[in-house]
Amino acid sequence: MAGRNLRWKARGWHRQLLERGYTLQRHLRELAAHVKRGVLAAGGFPLEFPTISLGEFFLSPTSMYCRNLMSMDVEEMIRGLPIDSVVLLSGCDKTTPAMLMGAASAICQP
Repeated sequence: MAGRNLRWKARGWHRQLLERGYTLQRHLRELAAHVKRGVLAAGGFPLEFPTISLGEFFLSPTSMYCRNLMSMDVEEMIRGLPIDSVVLLSGCDKTTPAMLMGAASAICQP
């Protein structure tokens, strides 16, 4: 087992999950594919853009500064692209507020 997985193993993750590359956001790939199909069926053009990932286990003492960086990343992508709507997909208690903060900042400009 690679050294980078030792921390996960110490937290009780099973070896099989680590060997197949399990992440907490893996289900979002399938969900994004469904969203894209729905956008296409409605006559839109789906555009996917990633943002940074927040790993609380590796950030000490806090991940708040990364949450704010993610928020700024989402805000700039929404504001900088010629889009009419946005679907935000997130998977944890850090990324959801960051995405919502970024989206709110992008649309609430004076």
